[in-house]
Amino acid sequence: MIHNNSRYIGLFIGNKKSLWKALRQLTSSSASGSWLYITVENPPKKLKSLLKRKSIPVKQGQILLSSEFKLREQVVRAKPVIEALEEKVRTMGSHDLMIFIEMPCTNRAS
Repeated sequence: MIHNNSRYIGLFIGNKKSLWKALRQLTSSSASGSWLYITVENPPKKLKSLLKRKSIPVKQGQILLSSEFKLREQVVRAKPVIEALEEKVRTMGSHDLMIFIEMPCTNRAS
């Protein structure tokens, strides 16, 4: 996989109201509409229902558990996480994919 750092943007959103607004804007403005949401705290079914209530289109997206990306291990290591993300990106086949990852530990630690 070729990495072009000018194409990757990271956003840290500190509150849920801003999160829903950002998700709505980003998912509706994407050319392909493809996105992946990696959830830590909410089961995918519950999160999908919540996104629908917040008027966030879920048709083009996928909601997956963080454990599928080695983010629930006792010791989280970057290499297995990145390899799992790369594999998922390959299988989705989208060159315009947005990935959202819940990171509640960063909000609690600040």
